[in-house]
Amino acid sequence: MEPTIDIKDGSAARYTSERGWEFERIVMVYNVTGTGQEKFVNAKTMPGVPAMYSVHPAEPIANLKSMEFSQIDTDTVRIVLSYRQNSYVDYTSNEPAIEIGSSVSQVETNTDKLGEAITLSYDYPSTYTKRTDYAGQTHEQGGMVSKLTPQQTYTVTKREGSSVDADKIEEWNRTYVGKINSNTWRTYYAPRTWLCTGIAGSSSDGGDHYIVRYSFQYNPATWAANVVFIDPNDGKPPDDLVFDTGKKVVQVYDEVSFAGIDLE
Repeated sequence: MEPTIDIKDGSAARYTSERGWEFERIVMVYNVTGTGQEKFVNAKTMPGVPAMYSVHPAEPIANLKSMEFSQIDTDTVRIVLSYRQNSYVDYTSNEPAIEIGSSVSQVETNTDKLGEAITLSYDYPSTYTKRTDYAGQTHEQGGMVSKLTPQQTYTVTKREGSSVDADKIEEWNRTYVGKINSNTWRTYYAPRTWLCTGIAGSSSDGGDHYIVRYSFQYNPATWAANVVFIDPNDGKPPDDLVFDTGKKVVQVYDEVSFAGIDLE
């Protein structure tokens, strides 16, 4: 007898805010030929059995992600089809999802919230013997503290066209991640104020299309580092430092134009 199939929707489905839809369907394949697990291989390739990454008939944003096989009797194979979406994103829309928030970064500083230098002092007793020239003297030194500073984050998740594949996403990672914007970006943000912190892509249709997540972090003072000379005798920067000699603004990140990822 010729093999035949019967597809039935499962009795349950699941929907979550993190993953969206998950469905289960049942395929019964009758009169399957072969011996042992060969029957499973033959059942999978039967005409009419859904292929991996095919869309669910009721919800096209959910794709076939796994197939579980079991033998019911001598020539009947049962296949459980599991459909789900990678994340709760509208895979049928080209409109980007934009997320704006903030995170904190730890920095070291020698000033308080008003910009005043942090200073500490100690009155050495007259009986101090470790350094006789300190005895009876008052000495000051600067203080360094760790501070968590908030920085704006900007994340865009979008469905890219067919020209964006795994190779392109890998190229973008090499080109942009860990780099700062060399030009004005998003209309009015100044150069060197945005750092690309990540680019990640996922596909639910075998690589035909990718949902790509672009992440950036903002520093209005630019991502340059301010470095100053510290007097080792008191732990403070002198008042008469000369710019570009005793104090410098150092560029520590490579710069690149973000125009190539088309998020303007």
